[in-house]
Amino acid sequence: MESEEAPSRNLDVLIHPDNSYQIEFTEYRNEGPPETLSRADGKLAPMIATRLRRSLARLRSDNAQDLFTSMPGCPEWSHPAIEYYVGFEIDEKPALTVLELHCETPETVEGRRIISEAMAAFPQVDRAKVLAGSVEL
Repeated sequence: MESEEAPSRNLDVLIHPDNSYQIEFTEYRNEGPPETLSRADGKLAPMIATRLRRSLARLRSDNAQDLFTSMPGCPEWSHPAIEYYVGFEIDEKPALTVLELHCETPETVEGRRIISEAMAAFPQVDRAKVLAGSVEL
């Protein structure tokens, strides 16, 4: 009898160029496609969207060689335990900065603070519910 792996869940927040946003809570099981458990759409005030972009841009790596970049000083693992990732797409060139669960460098601690402050702009994302595994946004 095969044991089924526990599903992994992601909370994705996308901020589009027109300041609209999309929040999705998805679940991944084995090899199948992700399942959307809940979704919320909305629009940010231009001033808030600009502030969020500037704040999150501080996490963007200048490493143009790799798609994934860990925070400075974190050990490089082939399969890191990802706590957060922040993706950027500028001129069709995507880049991801990864904040690893077990890395405690000053840069990573600051990155977590930046992400927590950014998430406060989305009151429908209740951190306690997310950590408890609630599928409601």
